[in-house]
Amino acid sequence: MGNENEDGDSLDEINSQNEQMSQSGSDKVAAVGKRAGNAIGKLGKKAVKAVVKLIVKLIAKLIALLGAAGIILIGLVAAVILICCIFNWMKEERGTSAQFAQDSVYENPTVMMEDGLLHAAALTEPQAVIDAYYKYMSSDSHTKYYNGKYYNFSKENQTHDFAGLMDYFERENYFYLSSPFIKMADELFHKSQFYYPEQLIQPV
Repeated sequence: MGNENEDGDSLDEINSQNEQMSQSGSDKVAAVGKRAGNAIGKLGKKAVKAVVKLIVKLIAKLIALLGAAGIILIGLVAAVILICCIFNWMKEERGTSAQFAQDSVYENPTVMMEDGLLHAAALTEPQAVIDAYYKYMSSDSHTKYYNGKYYNFSKENQTHDFAGLMDYFERENYFYLSSPFIKMADELFHKSQFYYPEQLIQPV
């Protein structure tokens, strides 16, 4: 009985030591797990912060890029509008409003017609002089031939006869160059640096 008691006491002690060791091991495992969890949590927080910072930077760069693109786009749109306005004035409104001289001082008074274009209500003196000059060039753009002789409008001694020589069906009107065409061709051909419409009507 004493041995059993002693053995029993020994078993209790062994069990107690085992329990203490088991508890100590569990505590250590728990401590390691806790530290590992804390470390993982810290790493996770750092990773989340890094990702958030990266996203914020990307958004900021995207906004800056869109801002720059927006400025460029606005500039392009403004340039296109300006070019369209200049083209419209050079090719359409100048013609309908009879603005032969481009100096704003000599602009004609204009009215808006039903076609949506400006038309000259009257011609200022400089505009009228230019208009008359190109109409003169238009009259001289056609040479008439009659009874073995050529007649030109620009020759003073032939002007009267030139005006009196009219085809019965007025077919000579098909051979005159229009004054607006001569004015436009003169500007384009000589790049508005000088005016020499005589050069344009000679071949005709």
